[in-house]
Amino acid sequence: MESHEFMNNLKLDLSSGMCGFVILFKKMMWVGKGLGLGWVEVEKSLGGCSSSRNIFDSNEDFVGETVSKRFSVSRRRFDGGDYGEEMQDSKDYVKKIATLEDVIRVKEIQLEIQPSGSNRKKLHLSEITTEHGEILNTSQQIGKEAEKFFTEQFKQEQQDQDFTMLHHIPKMITNEQNEKMTRLPSAEEVKYVVFELNGDSAGGLDGFSGEFFQCCWDIVGEDITRLVRAFFCGQELPKFKTHTNLVLLPKKEKAGFVKGRNITENVLLAQEIIRDINLRKKNINVVVKLDMTKAYDRVSWIFLTKVLRSFGFSEIIVDMVWRLISNNWYSVLINGQFHGLFHSTRGVKQGDPISPTLFIIAAEVLSIGLNNLHKDDKFKGYGMPKWSPEINHLSYADDTILFCSGDRTSIIKMMRILRGYEKISGQLINKAKSAFYLHDETLLIVAIRLRKLSGIRQGNFPFIYLGCPVFYGRKNKTHFEDLVRKVARRVLS
Repeated sequence: MESHEFMNNLKLDLSSGMCGFVILFKKMMWVGKGLGLGWVEVEKSLGGCSSSRNIFDSNEDFVGETVSKRFSVSRRRFDGGDYGEEMQDSKDYVKKIATLEDVIRVKEIQLEIQPSGSNRKKLHLSEITTEHGEILNTSQQIGKEAEKFFTEQFKQEQQDQDFTMLHHIPKMITNEQNEKMTRLPSAEEVKYVVFELNGDSAGGLDGFSGEFFQCCWDIVGEDITRLVRAFFCGQELPKFKTHTNLVLLPKKEKAGFVKGRNITENVLLAQEIIRDINLRKKNINVVVKLDMTKAYDRVSWIFLTKVLRSFGFSEIIVDMVWRLISNNWYSVLINGQFHGLFHSTRGVKQGDPISPTLFIIAAEVLSIGLNNLHKDDKFKGYGMPKWSPEINHLSYADDTILFCSGDRTSIIKMMRILRGYEKISGQLINKAKSAFYLHDETLLIVAIRLRKLSGIRQGNFPFIYLGCPVFYGRKNKTHFEDLVRKVARRVLS
């Protein structure tokens, strides 16, 4: 049900007048924060005066100095100079940039460019414990271990070449939709996407946020448009544009969000299904909550490209996606120091605007495989009302719940689908964090059989799904105490 809903929405988006694959522009903005921004053109408009060369000479100057001070100096120079009417537009540009002084100062603090003593202490990473139990307490030791860890995490392992599971994927993208997605974007389309960026987010080392590009579009718009169009024509992005710093911070609570989807839909539907877990006793009902190990970081690129082709995406689109995901370089940033430089061979970047879309498309393989179980006469599903559609899973990004019966054959068939998906996609189910749930009146022998067949432990209701408690039976205020505390902390922070 979830997979068809997503693909139908995707088809509607592709058939609209706006360029269908508009999310690619967001990616271009995300990786292109450090580009030259065409300051040569700005210098021409300024008449080649020396002050403009000092102000806009290189991006490194912006990183090394306080940006707001640079703009203040430029504003004084322009206000005091007599350049004639032809310079009025350039003066207006600089004044417009100068209005961002307060915003930039706040961003400097948030990005820890000049952190206060309390903030530095809060974000300082003093020590880590390796998988072997060894405690490392110097930045050099932590950096070396972190580089080793992430290099292995982003390294493609030997992959199963049997992709017969993909044969069930329907071709859903038409030639007309492919043509819309691959045509060169217009300046208006690029501008539209830029103005849809998160104004508070900065994707590059220079700290330029979405708000900067939106406010200064008159200056940088032409160069951004040329960059996007060049990429659509097949140009590779240079390494320094696709380089990313992995920042190690003390662990905090994790929050998930998928734009355009209401998270309460899945929570309410899961609650509705589980509420009647013991109502229909023809078969024992089982709920399985899956935890995927580093789901985004483990996506196989080969698998992803094959899935795109199976859905009907053209080779031009597959090539663009490949150039985006395969040209990623990483360093580890620990307490303000850079460590290492390594290349990934799998995974999609978290925080990249295109990553959720690519991950969901790849995860459709699992969804389609699970839905096809209902076509098997030997498969016995979860007890649902007669008027209800057949549902055996709910997915929200990388959070998945399975619904099935305790029938031995049915459990084996479902686990076979999961193992097949693991082999070809690069995904790995974390069985230590996954759990299955049964009604309290279920016999112990059933739980023992399920542990043996699945390798997954038994959990107890209520459990947390997408941040909310899920349970059956009467409501109890103790179920919601953790949620209330989290909301209260968020309100007071």
